[in-house]
Formats: sequence, C-alpha cells, structure tokens
Amino acid sequence: MQVVREQITRTLSSKPTSLELFKNKVNALNYSEILKLRQTERLHQEETLAPPVLELKERLKPELLELIRQQRLNRLCHGTLFRKISSRRRQDKLWYCRLSPNHKVLHYGDVEGEKETPSIEALQEKIPVADIKNVVTGKDCPHMKENKGKQTKLLEELFCICIQLLNKTWKEMRATQEDFDKVMQVVREQITRTLSSKPTSLELFKNKVNALNYSEILKLRQTERLHQEETLAPPVLELKERLKPELLELIRQQRLNRLCHGTLFRKISSRRRQDKLWYCRLSPNHKVLHYGDVEGEKETPSIEALQEKIPVADIKNVVTGKDCPHMKENKGKQTKEVLDLAFSITYDVEEYSLNFIASSRTDFCLWTDGLNVLLGKEMSSESMRSELEILLSMEIKLRLLDLENVPIPDTAPPIPKPPSNFNFCYDFSQAEQ
Repeated sequence: MQVVREQITRTLSSKPTSLELFKNKVNALNYSEILKLRQTERLHQEETLAPPVLELKERLKPELLELIRQQRLNRLCHGTLFRKISSRRRQDKLWYCRLSPNHKVLHYGDVEGEKETPSIEALQEKIPVADIKNVVTGKDCPHMKENKGKQTKLLEELFCICIQLLNKTWKEMRATQEDFDKVMQVVREQITRTLSSKPTSLELFKNKVNALNYSEILKLRQTERLHQEETLAPPVLELKERLKPELLELIRQQRLNRLCHGTLFRKISSRRRQDKLWYCRLSPNHKVLHYGDVEGEKETPSIEALQEKIPVADIKNVVTGKDCPHMKENKGKQTKEVLDLAFSITYDVEEYSLNFIASSRTDFCLWTDGLNVLLGKEMSSESMRSELEILLSMEIKLRLLDLENVPIPDTAPPIPKPPSNFNFCYDFSQAEQ
C-alpha cells in the first residue's frame, strides 16, 4: 500500500491533464521505477550532507550491522513454528526449528500444538551448521520445483477474494456512486477484522470475511459503541444527553433546508422507463410543498415555476417501501432497489397521494426525515442516527479538550461542611442604616 500510495502521489504531482494521461503515467511508474527513484533521492540526500556527517555515518555502519546480525541469531536461537503444506494445500502439520545457543547446530522436529515453545532436547532432528552449503529462496527451492505450477500467487488470490467481497458489500449496502467511500471503509473493516483473527489459510480467510457481512459489521459497531459508552464516566454521559436535543435540532434544520432547496425526481412508467423529470421543494415558510414537471436537469426551478402545490397542513402521513400506493399498483413488478427508495405522502383524508422514488438512499433519508419533521414526528433514518453519533462524538471531544489527561471522577466531589460562623460576609442591612 505504501508503494501504491507513492505511485499515485508522484503521478499526481506531475499534474496530468486527463484521466487517460494519469492512467498511462501511473502504470508506467512500476515498482522497479519506484525503487530507482528512491535510490536516486537517497544518493542525492547523501551528497547534500556535510563531509563530517558522512564520515560519522560510515563509522556507525559496522556497529549497527553487527547489532542486526546478533538480533537475527538470537531470533534463530528462539526458534520458529513452520507448517508443512501437502499436495492438497492442507496446512495441518507443524514443525519447529531453532538454532543451538553456541550457533553450531540447527535442531528441528514435528510438534503437535502452537502454544508452547519446544526445548532443544524435544527436537529429534539436527543439522550441523558446518554442513550447510547454501540458502535458496522462492522458485529455486526444491519443494517449489516439485510442485511447479501448483503453487498459487498469494496476492493475486487475496486480491480476487477482496474484489468479490467489495462487490458483495456494495450490493448489501445498496450503494450508489456517491457511497463509494463508505463502502470502502466497510470493506477495509471487514478485511482488518478478519485478519486480526489470524486465519491459517486463504480458504479460511475467504469463509470468515464473507461471513462478516454488512449487517454483522453494524452489529459489531453498535456493540463496541455501547461498550465504549459504558466505560465513559457518568459526567460525560450526562453531557452527552444534554447535547442530544441541541444536535437533533441542528439535524432537523438541515433536513428542512434541504427540502427548501428541493430535489429532482424521476417518474417511472409501466415499462420502468425513467424519462420524465419532476421537481419538488418546500416553501421558505415551511407551509407549502411546490412541485411540477421539468424538462432538464441543469437548472433549479424557482417556486413560481412549479405549478402544483400541497399545503403541509393537509399532509396526513408519510409511507415508505411496499406501503406506497405506486408500489401497490405494480406489486410484484418492482425490484427491491426501487422499493427501498420509494416513499409517498398522503393528504385529504388519505384519498390522494404524492409519490416519490429517490435517486439515492441519501435523498430518501433526507426527504423522509424532513417530512416527518414537518409532521411533528421523530426522524428515524439510518442517516440521522449516523450523523447524530458523529456530531455527538465531535462535540464531546471538543468540550473535553481542556480536560485531556485529567481524570474525571465517577461521582461529584463531596460538598464541604459550612463554616462555624459567617462573620466574613458583608452585612448589607447595617450599611443601609
């Protein structure tokens, strides 16, 4: 990831004038080019150092190299647990290898569990260091040559699993293009949480990461948030409860402002062709909903240009999903995606309704929350809950900045006893006389 970040940063620094040019430049800047650039910059940096500093650097090198050598030998003396991979890639057998304290013999042998470090005496096999001729790595190893063509590239398989996970999570979140960053955060969390459980094979990783779907992530976040709240001091929890009404009012005003600005909606015909557009917006005094057909998407129509209107006082209810009249009419024909974006307002004793299909989940949450505010009801969307948590967290952190590293007691300090007399108080009655 560091290399990829560097490739993107270096390419952006050249200020490419188009996406195609960016694509060509970033693909040309491969890993070997990055290494060359790093080497060139390092050499240039060394050239700019003063001669005494360069001389000191050369004097320090042998000492530090010896320190690293000793660390490597100590690590070998401690030993490492390895796995035997069979022809079916089953990682079921373990063996341990460690160097003797005098650095003359390598001891190794099969072990049953991972918890305990076996002693040198428990390892039956051994190889004198003097008999070791060479060390080979990668495809030059004998056990890699025996299974040539069978060994998969780990990163490529891992990449395929993660891309499949991204597609799966995207569908679960019913995401649109503007939700890309949110989806990536969830996918990153799914991968991180799965890796923290230390899966021993790619197959196990794949099973675990696929089981950790979006709903599971939300449950884990909720559990962690509740646990975090339980660990907060009572004064902080009290502050949080006091802040909630103020922040909820802020969200209500934002929802009403969004309705006053208005939104462009699409009409879906019986053939599901989204070819007609209409606009709806709330009047500045929050008393009337204005709506009407529009021809283009570029300009925001004025209230005067919208011919139809509904007084807010006549609105009786807001319904969503399959309870909407336009969803009942086409029951069985609408996809789940459309159902999740549909909402309607009923008015005039529920004989008439104004039907909406939002272009995104964000617009759906903004409008349903705003309409509920107009009707004096509570906002209930997931967007509102998420925004409230973010605002509460930010506000509490800002207010507690001055108390950083200061322990907050669970209970208020005791009130001291009153003094034996109040002679230190000013007597206003004598002054009046």
